[in-house]
Amino acid sequence: MRKRSAALLATAIGASAMFMGAAPAAAAVDPHPKATTPDGKLVQVLDIVYDYRAYLSPAQTGDKVWLESYGGAAGPNSTTKTATSDVDLLISGGVAWGVYAKLRACAQTSAGVTCTAWNKA
Repeated sequence: MRKRSAALLATAIGASAMFMGAAPAAAAVDPHPKATTPDGKLVQVLDIVYDYRAYLSPAQTGDKVWLESYGGAAGPNSTTKTATSDVDLLISGGVAWGVYAKLRACAQTSAGVTCTAWNKA
C-alpha cells in the first residue's frame, strides 16, 4: 500500500509542477527591427512616443523610405519620403495608430528594395 501511495503522490507532484511551470518562452521580437541594404545603408523601424516611422541612413538623392502595415499593400504608400538631396538621415511619414499595428520599414535605394522584419509577432 505504501508503494502505491508513494507512486500516486509522486505522480500528483509531477503533474502539479508541470501545470504550474512556465510555458516555453516565445522567440523575442525586436520592436525596432533593422536591416542593411545591399549598398550598406541602414533601414529601421523607429518610434518616438508611439509615433512610428521608418528611417534610412545615409540617404542619397532618389532614395525612398516608408512603413508597411501587416496585411496592407506592399510598396511605397502615403508614408513614403524621397530624398531630394544627399542626407544623413531620411525619415518617413508617421503612423499615428502604429502602437496597435504590426509594421516594418522598407527602403528603395539604387541597390533595390530592402525591408526589415515585422516589429510584432
